[in-house]
Amino acid sequence: MIPYISIKRYFMDVLYQKEPECSIFELPDELLYDIPEKKQYLYSLFQGFLVAFDEKNNQDESYMDQSKSGVLVKKNELENQREKNEKMTLNELNKKKEDILNNIDVINIKKALMSSKIKEIDEKISVLNKEKYELLNKLQKLRRKEAETINTLWDTETKIMDFIEQKTSETMGDMSETKIPEMDSPKNSEFMSKSIYDKLNSPKIDSKAIQKNSMCILHEQFKPGSNVKSWKSHTETITAIDFDTPFGMMITASLDDTVKIWNLLNGEYQGLLEGHNASVKCLQLENNIVATGSMDASIKLWNLQHIESYDAIQSFETFNYVNGKKENNIHLLPFDTKKVTNDLNIATLESHMDEITALHFIGNVLVSGSSDKTLKQWDLETGKCVQTLDILWATAQCNNLLSSLNNFKSKLSFKEKGYDFVGAIQCFDAALASGTADGIVRLWDLRSGLIIKTLFGHTAPITCLQFDKHHLITGSLDRNIRIWDLRIGSLYDAFAYNDSVTSLHFDSRRIIVSANEPIIRIYNRIDGKHWNCGMIPGSNEPGNIVKRVRHKEGYLISGRQNGTIDIYTC
Repeated sequence: MIPYISIKRYFMDVLYQKEPECSIFELPDELLYDIPEKKQYLYSLFQGFLVAFDEKNNQDESYMDQSKSGVLVKKNELENQREKNEKMTLNELNKKKEDILNNIDVINIKKALMSSKIKEIDEKISVLNKEKYELLNKLQKLRRKEAETINTLWDTETKIMDFIEQKTSETMGDMSETKIPEMDSPKNSEFMSKSIYDKLNSPKIDSKAIQKNSMCILHEQFKPGSNVKSWKSHTETITAIDFDTPFGMMITASLDDTVKIWNLLNGEYQGLLEGHNASVKCLQLENNIVATGSMDASIKLWNLQHIESYDAIQSFETFNYVNGKKENNIHLLPFDTKKVTNDLNIATLESHMDEITALHFIGNVLVSGSSDKTLKQWDLETGKCVQTLDILWATAQCNNLLSSLNNFKSKLSFKEKGYDFVGAIQCFDAALASGTADGIVRLWDLRSGLIIKTLFGHTAPITCLQFDKHHLITGSLDRNIRIWDLRIGSLYDAFAYNDSVTSLHFDSRRIIVSANEPIIRIYNRIDGKHWNCGMIPGSNEPGNIVKRVRHKEGYLISGRQNGTIDIYTC
């Protein structure tokens, strides 16, 4: 019940000189809900204005006080001030008390103003985070729609290319055979001839394997080193990973004897590649074709072009980049969930006598390295081995290595220590680079099958390598990364880490390295600076050690010893 005087009736009574009458009305409770509660420290707008108006004067006074703080005050002045305080009357003391209370009120008003500003800023941040969340969701939907459109275009272009290829093969049947060019002398050969260098600038791509464009750029919305996603993909150490494009398709292999397919766009587990009798130690994904090399001494080729999406693990999906709060986004995968992937295996290559430890393919040429101390070249059109390179025999044929052959044989006890004989290989056209357990990098000419250059420097088994047009970069268990200049065949740069290098991947801007640590080492090739990413809670635990890394277009994927996959921006 609230007393209320009618304004109109009041003025009418005043006009006719009548005593005003009071009326009592009842207001509904709905109108009383918005009345703010009385607070102990509630200040008026005018008080806030006075405080803000006097801030400049207060700042000037504080500046004067600070400037005088370093000046020595005379003894007689202090005594005079003390005597003056003792002679103050009761009224003066009460006035001084009121001034102090006023100062306290001013301080409280300032505190209230600052608290109000902080609250206002928090509300703005909340609104902006919500808007960012909505925009990222819209962007993600657009990217998915773009992915579907690109896949449709890709299938259409594949059909067009198949039709053109069929017509071309019919026309080629009427053409005469061309002469095979004479082979260059291996003594005068370089690692990559001029024709091969030209192909590096414009590599030939199979007409049936049109490279998909990078369709998603969500990772570009974050600072370098930000974690985009993490999940437990295997129960044992990850031995190999590869993916085609950011937010595309990823293949992972582990010591748990499984090879799994993942859709990076939405985090879906798409199935298993079954067929090997042991763990897969190396793999490569290129244009929807996957090559896997296993400890059962076989290589299998898989075609993932028409693999179906698998939606069985909806609860597994999570994206920490679309919510404003810090959340633990590491999830355990139900490992009993299984997707049948029949008819994906298109070929099996069997010729090695021991486990496959390294492989690389480009176009219709695949080269594999094995613990049987050989490298084999395969023709993917026929599925047959066309050349076997015996590393020990080829080493003995090199005149400049005869003196070091005995030392090389004395180091072949790596098998007992668990090291791979062939740690890494890469080929392009007729050029092949291999890194072995003796720490030597060998550059081969596949046309002659001979070694044309050897690079010395590592003192332990080589575990990884990669080359481009100008440089070859190698990593070893001796903790070193070495950058070689292929144009002059000598060392260009080198740096070391705290532990053994197990994996590397580079582009024109950066080198990504896993050095048997819970973090990922990144070297900027432009400014020469080193920085780290991948630090996670509990990273000091042994299972968090990073074993494998892959990087494309600022999108970095790492595989850990405990089977966890992490995605970062860099």
